[in-house]
Amino acid sequence: MGLPLYQVDTFTDRPFSGSPVTVCLLPGSYDPRWLQEVAAELCAPITAFVRRRASHGFDLQLFTPHNEVSRHAPATLAAAHLLWETRLLTPDASALLCSSGGPFTVEREGDRLALDIPAIPPEPCILPDGLVQALGAHPTFLGISALDYLAELDHESTVRALEPDFHRLALLPMRAVMVTAPTSAPGCDFVARFFAPAEGVPEDTVTIAAYGCLGPFWAERFGKTDVTGYQASARGAHVAVHVEGDLVRVSGQAVTVWRGELL
Repeated sequence: MGLPLYQVDTFTDRPFSGSPVTVCLLPGSYDPRWLQEVAAELCAPITAFVRRRASHGFDLQLFTPHNEVSRHAPATLAAAHLLWETRLLTPDASALLCSSGGPFTVEREGDRLALDIPAIPPEPCILPDGLVQALGAHPTFLGISALDYLAELDHESTVRALEPDFHRLALLPMRAVMVTAPTSAPGCDFVARFFAPAEGVPEDTVTIAAYGCLGPFWAERFGKTDVTGYQASARGAHVAVHVEGDLVRVSGQAVTVWRGELL
């Protein structure tokens, strides 16, 4: 009997958008080298392998086509979505998923799945040489958050139309650049894009860690604790954010697109 495979699109309510994740439910332990070969064969952006632990919760192993990674929020949500959908978890249970990056708890909040990440508000900083030329736009605010720049731009249309020079962006002293602006779109407060060419990711589809910065930034600007962002990548994604002290709760919907069998 083969191993069940699924593709789940996360942080979206419709197929072919959001962050795509392939999920494989395992009956037991498998050699990580073999899991890496499977991920390379599937060639999905991220493949999540899930198996029940002897104790409480589930083990989660995450692979790109090239290497294992310790954490990936969309993949964690996708795995939890499948555990509920396949009834390996009851509807009222939380999903405890343990990867090499630590244990993560996913909870259901109506039709959305939610998990907590650290809040890292941006600190204002001086505009570095080359950033304006690399982005092709002049920020109205520039801050730093951990390893990334946060650049607020003058208008939503500027964010959406941006065509940065990725070579120049990769030469900047920070890992990545987030760009953002308020939006008048129904159900959303802001738009954002995330560029990390120095990490081999010219533009990320959905960057959940970035909302640990974007959430507090916009929550303060709007004077409220709940904000919703739209990541204006090619596939697009909606991320709801609740800011509470040192934590940010990010949530979004997920939809199963296909299922199959690994022979």
